[in-house]
Amino acid sequence: MDVPVFAQATVDQTDEFSRKLSVYARGQVGPIDYRVVVSDPFPIQTNGTAPPALGPTASFALKGHHKQYQGFLMYQFFDKESNQTPGYMTGTYLGKKKVLTLEAGFITQRNATWTRDNSTADTVYHTMNLWSVASFLDMPLNASTGTAINAYLGYFRTDYGPNYLRFNGIMNPATGISNGTAPGGGSLGGTQGNAFPIFGTGSVVYGQASYLMKRDLFGSGNGTLMPYVQAQLATYQRVAQALGVYTVGINYLINGHSGKLTLDYQNRPYYRSALDNNRLVPAGRLGQVTLQYQVFI
Repeated sequence: MDVPVFAQATVDQTDEFSRKLSVYARGQVGPIDYRVVVSDPFPIQTNGTAPPALGPTASFALKGHHKQYQGFLMYQFFDKESNQTPGYMTGTYLGKKKVLTLEAGFITQRNATWTRDNSTADTVYHTMNLWSVASFLDMPLNASTGTAINAYLGYFRTDYGPNYLRFNGIMNPATGISNGTAPGGGSLGGTQGNAFPIFGTGSVVYGQASYLMKRDLFGSGNGTLMPYVQAQLATYQRVAQALGVYTVGINYLINGHSGKLTLDYQNRPYYRSALDNNRLVPAGRLGQVTLQYQVFI
């Protein structure tokens, strides 16, 4: 429930959940953690859906395959986070570590997307340039009671090419986003389930914060609670109004990360086929409730 999916910039397009053929280097030099990557993205034809028709809005190119370059730097002020896993960090150490980091990263790929110039009927290629800066805090408050705070705030600049936009829904229970009538292959007719415009050319501000309540809140061995809030504010070229997705929830940490129950409420806009100067117009807002039990072995 805590993953900013828009940061998995090409997921299910030219990679499989961020997995792709790559050569990389990573390491730590003093307080600095670094990663550099050269990747060979999968051809867009292999992602399992029909590619959108070439038109005035950017989509991933079917021809002109190029390498993708990525880099990430993180400055760690206090305790160091492990870099032994290729993807995610722990997220929260539940009061066991004192972490404050500043970080920045980028992804670039030449001729990654294309559009059709209707005036000349020419194909125009566009370089994908994505970059971000962020800060992360995970700090114990009271060692004797085990309370802690956790927060993340980042700014993401996402340039996929002119007016690129893609709907996405995580484990979407609906089927109304598969007929390719909306930007990036999503449908604007019928139900969208939990899908909304996650990926697009523009900018995103994302933040989350939580508070870990005292250890053994419900008695010895019975766990504690960790309420949280999240906000995702996006301004995309293809959407007429700023997109705001807001979430509140609570984790019941039965046995730390090994077993937890999460109740999550999300409020987000939904869209129909109405356009304003060829940009999507929200038709209203809807809520979503998710109950999740997670076991970590």
